[in-house]
Amino acid sequence: MRLDDKDSENRPFSSFLSSSFRRSKKHPVLSDKKLIVYNLKVERPPLPDGFEQDAWAKLKQAIHAIQNHTQPTESLEVLYQLCEDLCQYNLGEKLCDQLYIECSNYVKQEFARLEKQDGRIYLKSVNAWWTTYCDQLSQIRGIFLYLDRTTAASLYGSLWNLGMILFGEVYQTCEKVRQRVIDNALILVQCERDNNDTDSVLLQSVLHMLIALKRYHKDFEPRLLEESKRYYDMEGDRLVQEMDMSKYLEHVAYRIHQEVQHVNAKKLFDKSTKVPLNSIVEHQLLTKRIDTILDKCFSTFMQNNSEEDLSLLYRLLRKVNCLDSCVKYFGDYVKKEGVSIIKKRGVADKDVVPLISAFKRKTDIIMRHSFEGDERFFDARKQGFRYFINLREHRTARLLSAYTDHIMRNSDKVNDRGKKHNTCKDFFQALYKRDLSKRLLLEVKSRNAEKNMLAKLRKECGLAYTSKLEGMLRDIKYSHDLLNEFKFNNIQTKYQEFYNAKYSGRRLTWQNSLGVCDVTANYPLVCI
Repeated sequence: MRLDDKDSENRPFSSFLSSSFRRSKKHPVLSDKKLIVYNLKVERPPLPDGFEQDAWAKLKQAIHAIQNHTQPTESLEVLYQLCEDLCQYNLGEKLCDQLYIECSNYVKQEFARLEKQDGRIYLKSVNAWWTTYCDQLSQIRGIFLYLDRTTAASLYGSLWNLGMILFGEVYQTCEKVRQRVIDNALILVQCERDNNDTDSVLLQSVLHMLIALKRYHKDFEPRLLEESKRYYDMEGDRLVQEMDMSKYLEHVAYRIHQEVQHVNAKKLFDKSTKVPLNSIVEHQLLTKRIDTILDKCFSTFMQNNSEEDLSLLYRLLRKVNCLDSCVKYFGDYVKKEGVSIIKKRGVADKDVVPLISAFKRKTDIIMRHSFEGDERFFDARKQGFRYFINLREHRTARLLSAYTDHIMRNSDKVNDRGKKHNTCKDFFQALYKRDLSKRLLLEVKSRNAEKNMLAKLRKECGLAYTSKLEGMLRDIKYSHDLLNEFKFNNIQTKYQEFYNAKYSGRRLTWQNSLGVCDVTANYPLVCI
């Protein structure tokens, strides 16, 4: 059957759903009629006489049975239904008050018993009572589950929170119990630090109890930090005098790691304690004694090339933001060692610069490995080298000149050992010119080596600085060229005339003491 388009436009939508041709047994007929729903709420019948008192008596008996470690007379289903009935009749708040009073009386009774106890097992007694109370609270909560999800949820968050509140209130009023708990917990903490036999599980449970009761930050943490400060202060005073500094630094690193483990791994302390506790350890064992530590170990570590010890020292001081002190000691050490090398007796001048170069290579390794390339140490070394090089300017220039002359006489390749020591340039230039003239006149080694050295000096000091020295090399070249042109070089006067004719504006001075000659002789064989 097909609907006409015009008819379908004028019909309401509901008519399509209620049309006879679309009806079926599976779907009801929809209509546009309004449906009126009346309030069908039935009046709740009143509670029977004595029901409230009787229900509370049974619930109260169940509470006492749980607290006395016995079985309630009524089943859990009956007890749960009694609690629900009372809550349905708006008696939930009253039921909360009654439950609070019963549990509070029980807690007060147990704390009164604990106040009379003392001794080494005191903390175990407190922990046993706390564990028992938590188990009992869970069982009671199961009976009052309907109350827990309705009235208690709106007033306290949960019955568990209510139980913690009343336990904490009673605990706070028992001064003797609180003091003994903190004292005994701190004893266990010290045993833990001293690696003595201790019950870590017991300590963890007691501290978690304080956290649950919101007494950890008020009672325990201030005492913990105070005792930790005293403990590590005494330990630092003792060990910094007794221990080798290498072992002492390892001990400091161990202590810092140990306290972190107390928070992260063993979960003894609350996470909020980690930062102030670490600060105490670092200050008492390291920051407070930084000058004593550096006085005792820094020079020794440097002299012995103790790279690992210096690396640990660097990382510890970086952690406590005390690297400036270490940089100062490093700079002072460079100055002291440099001066001792410069003034060292019994060492030839030509051997001093190699000692300085070896010292530089040694500090290079330490700065890259132990000090992790920290630029502050590079700057300190630069200042230290500048200090001892400029301390006696002419002395340094003579040493460098002697070393350069030794290298040029004994090596065909020029290295860069001397290029860092170009201070006192004018004096060094004069000395270098003097030695260069001797080498050139005596024809010591090759001129390529001289050119390489002058190239390095030109790069460091500029073209103007080396122009005269390079002119000396050119003069020697011209001299050799002249000798090649003068084939018969056997009379000094003829060479003089030849030279004057070649260069009229120059004066030729003979250095006879530096001249060389080859003598060929034949000696008769004498038989004896």
